[in-house]
Amino acid sequence: MVAFILHFIVNQRGHITELVTQKFLPPFYLFNVYQQAGFKNQLSDAKKKEGSSPGTGGAKTLDKAVEHVLQICANLDSAIVSTKKYAPELKERVPRPKRFFDIVEQRAKDPFGDHLKWMMNLIHDYMDLPPDFRLRECGTQEYEADVVILEQRGVQENNRLLAQCALHLRQYNDALLINDTLRMVDAYRSLKEFYITKRTMTIDGTDFFLLGLFEGENPQIFITCPDMLTPCFRDFTKDSRYSVVAQAGGREVRREHMNEYLEDLTGKAIDSVQSLSHREFRAKITELQEKAFFCSKLEQRHQADRRSRNTAASIQLLCRNCFTPVASGSDIKLVDNVQYVNINPDFKRHYKVGEQVILDRSFEDWEPGCRLRCKICNKEWGFEIKYKKSALMPNLAIKNFALETPDGRRTVKKWKDVPFTVEDFSIEEYIEENFPDLFN
Repeated sequence: MVAFILHFIVNQRGHITELVTQKFLPPFYLFNVYQQAGFKNQLSDAKKKEGSSPGTGGAKTLDKAVEHVLQICANLDSAIVSTKKYAPELKERVPRPKRFFDIVEQRAKDPFGDHLKWMMNLIHDYMDLPPDFRLRECGTQEYEADVVILEQRGVQENNRLLAQCALHLRQYNDALLINDTLRMVDAYRSLKEFYITKRTMTIDGTDFFLLGLFEGENPQIFITCPDMLTPCFRDFTKDSRYSVVAQAGGREVRREHMNEYLEDLTGKAIDSVQSLSHREFRAKITELQEKAFFCSKLEQRHQADRRSRNTAASIQLLCRNCFTPVASGSDIKLVDNVQYVNINPDFKRHYKVGEQVILDRSFEDWEPGCRLRCKICNKEWGFEIKYKKSALMPNLAIKNFALETPDGRRTVKKWKDVPFTVEDFSIEEYIEENFPDLFN
């Protein structure tokens, strides 16, 4: 239960910070907020990251950082206690490493990156970019965001050429980012691994063009170079130091300075929260918890409204890669509020079975089977599960499908966002429908 969580955070400014449970709100209220407002992952991460800083949540100003720390306290129903008087002892036991920059000369030329950009421009020309869409600079996070939207648009408009070109451009952009921060050979390897999977997924001229472009230019883009690793590894032993290998004025230098600024900002935010009186702190926490609760209720209502607009039978699932219709929304059932399975036996006609899935843990009611891939294009869809040692069913990831709805085609990342209601799975009904002889 959330109301009984205790979590310690040690940050690098020399504070020992403890999130101490409060009793501002009843446990069932907090548990509702925790489950419905999406705090489950945050709580899980907090439990895993014992010994780390609460961070600023992306905030760059003190006010926003304070708000972030208060939100963590509200989410976990906790207060902060910091033993500042032991800061010198803590610094002795958990010393902060000294940082040094090893500045390397910026590449005068980058033939590998230039060649990748030239190939990307060939794809731009081939895909016939929509006139109302503009791509930003190659090799940036902004460009990645653009091609993600472009792929979704291609799916929605039944334009496979656009969708596939955008998907491949994202891989080239990832390679440019890797080339900028790690090594050319790492960037090349990321592209090579992507195209190894694509060799088994060619179904039309778009696929042959994109695969042919990479393999035709393969000898030209494989350029080896000396290792240049920019990530830094920090050692927290006494008198330790760490070195950041970076180009002068490069993003690694800027990132390190930003990280240092955010560490200091986190400490200041914690200090500001601790300076609040008990009454002020309690009022702010209660306000945040109530806001989260009502936002959660509102989101539940919106989800219910979205799902009530369409019947499950009016929705079709299409393979995200080849756009082949493969299932109806009414075929999907929810198992134990976790897995979304297809119970229609005819669904087997649309997929092939791959290698066995190996998980690092076991489950009481189910075990994994083999991976599932589209029979036409080899796109991975999910994997089988054997439920209660009797029902072997396809467990599907909705991100690998497109949805054909009465309002048009769309994509979603998670099952909770589908525009129809998924009924709960019944093992009794499943056995009765699939094994009727057992009841004779």
